[in-house]
Amino acid sequence: NFEIIEDSCKGIDNDFNVKLENSELWNPDSPFYAAIASYLSDYLDITIVPSQIYGGYVLMNDEPDEYSLIFKIIDSEAGVFMNNKQEHNGKVFLRYYFEEDGEIYEEHVCVCPING
Repeated sequence: NFEIIEDSCKGIDNDFNVKLENSELWNPDSPFYAAIASYLSDYLDITIVPSQIYGGYVLMNDEPDEYSLIFKIIDSEAGVFMNNKQEHNGKVFLRYYFEEDGEIYEEHVCVCPING
């Protein structure tokens, strides 16, 4: 779990912490996406590329581009989604939401193949 507040992205339940500029969120080649992809790759022991994180982020912010084509938004509630017949096994999932005053808004979950 990570949160972006002003000019930093911090891990909620981990030690990730990186400074970023808002413009980096819209650039798949930004140092921010490289840092978070590297952290996740090491933590999960799988290869996550920066464009995967970027593609999910822009899709869930209603700004899809060619990097988001590998993702599919799926039905979820409070970050929980059904995995009937293990259709989402072997996939990376991203949960995005906006939180304000303890309330969660605009929650979405999307999935893509690990080697998307």
